Amino acid sequence: MKPVQQQKLKHWSRMTANEIAFYYSKGCKVFPTLYSHYFDLLTHMERQGQVCLTPKAVLERYHMQLQRRIEIRLRRIANAINR
Repeated sequence: MKPVQQQKLKHWSRMTANEIAFYYSKGCKVFPTLYSHYFDLLTHMERQGQVCLTPKAVLERYHMQLQRRIEIRLRRIANAINR
């Protein structure tokens, strides 16, 4: 038997939206970090006029951004209390 040749793995921040979409099309489950990176890439592509997001994707992006804003606000409050 020949040994299986492993592909060189990329860091998640260097993956393109097409590669991540390929994993989704194959039924793979991706890590949450890669999922948020995927939406960031789609948002960037939408601003450039390359894609048009579905309403479900726009709503998902809104909730992700809202969660980020809440986390930042909580960190600010925690830092203010600890001073």
